[in-house]
Amino acid sequence: MNLVKRLGISLGLLMAIPAVAQEAPPQLISINVAGAGFAGHVLPGKVGTNFFFPKDGYFAKWSDRGIKTVRFSFKWERLQPKAMGEFDPGYAALIDKALDQAGANGIHVLLDIHNYGRYYGDIVGDKVPMDAYRNLMERIALRWGNNPAVYAYDIMNEPHGGADKYWFEMAQTGIDAIRKYDRKNTLYIEGRRYSSAYHWPKYNDDLLNLKDPSDNIVYSAHMYVDQNSSGLYKEAIGEGSYMPDPMVGVNRLKPFVEWLERNGKRGHIGEFGLPGDHPRWLEILENTLTYLQQNCIPVSYWAAGEYWGKNYPVSIEPEKDGKDKPQWLIMKKYLGTGGCSAIGPKKVADKGTDSGKETSGPVNPTNPGKPETPASTSPAQPISSSKPATPVVTAPSVPNDSTETPPASNDANAEVPTAQPVASAPTATTPATNRSSAGQATSGSSGPTGPQWNGQREWAGKDAPAYQTIGSQ
Repeated sequence: MNLVKRLGISLGLLMAIPAVAQEAPPQLISINVAGAGFAGHVLPGKVGTNFFFPKDGYFAKWSDRGIKTVRFSFKWERLQPKAMGEFDPGYAALIDKALDQAGANGIHVLLDIHNYGRYYGDIVGDKVPMDAYRNLMERIALRWGNNPAVYAYDIMNEPHGGADKYWFEMAQTGIDAIRKYDRKNTLYIEGRRYSSAYHWPKYNDDLLNLKDPSDNIVYSAHMYVDQNSSGLYKEAIGEGSYMPDPMVGVNRLKPFVEWLERNGKRGHIGEFGLPGDHPRWLEILENTLTYLQQNCIPVSYWAAGEYWGKNYPVSIEPEKDGKDKPQWLIMKKYLGTGGCSAIGPKKVADKGTDSGKETSGPVNPTNPGKPETPASTSPAQPISSSKPATPVVTAPSVPNDSTETPPASNDANAEVPTAQPVASAPTATTPATNRSSAGQATSGSSGPTGPQWNGQREWAGKDAPAYQTIGSQ
């Protein structure tokens, strides 16, 4: 075979290889920056009243503390008020600005569509056509796929309830839509039942069959350590007999981590947070972060954001005087790569970073730097709704599960309530009606909503079950 033919074949093989970016060492600690998805019961809502974007200088504050990656949540309905339609120019421009500010401060962003497998409260795949979601993800990839601040997409936050039935099809649709315009950035795929880490193996084996032409998927689970895994943390330590097991976080993560190990997949904890008002909480945090570091699994702490209000128990925002929260004093020890060269689960020792021993405790703290400001992205162009036919894969049946998350208490008889169905949000043409809660605006009010957390089960005016209450907004 002559040289020209050999070169031609080699070139053809190279062109056939999927466009996968070289994976950078993972940042083990990142944060959720919340605000743009607040008050999902008020749509579209008003910026600065119902929902919020970071102020100028916000990302610089976290960059100075060593944060290099954030998970940034927003609402589909605000970005694309009409299915298959153009993006709302004001909301999209605010996302542009947030990305530019993050990138200017050396922070890379995981874009999080914070919608629970729903659009205006209706389930995608049921009342909402799958093509509507496809169109959203195509537009997101087209607009932000080349933004230098974007490194990944969390294609849908916490599918649950009726959305579980359609989750495999929806996830594959999201993958296909993004890869139409972006073959480089990583795809973070959550699981059924609110993406619970503890319940992951029972509900999500079929996600192993997802196909990504770039072979660049990370599975992303959520985990909280109060008694009912809700993230509400309504039980005060020391009251009665309540005392969480110091290994509760590790025990709730193990089913997910072991599932990843069995199947040779990469993992991430997209939400995990706890209060800082008792030494036991901080002990749990230390044990959990040590376990994640040993397995090279990054975690995005829930949550940062300036608009939670002073009583939100798991907020990581510094006090107004600049004093750091107790949680951050633990977390900052785990900044950087922790000796990991890639996202796990893989032991640090497996990578030759020590002499055959697992690393216990933080290593390799980061020394943050600030690259040049990234260029602004161009506005999205209209997208055709045409698509190739995609086979429908039936999701496994998801029975009403009686096997609950192990309690955070040492009391073996502690009751752990099951997840409850979630009330639908109002449709686009129907004004939101809701009960007023302390500090919140009622339907039709244009006044400030007040603190986004008031310590009640009823959050932001919406009576929702515990698990969704915090993790949902």
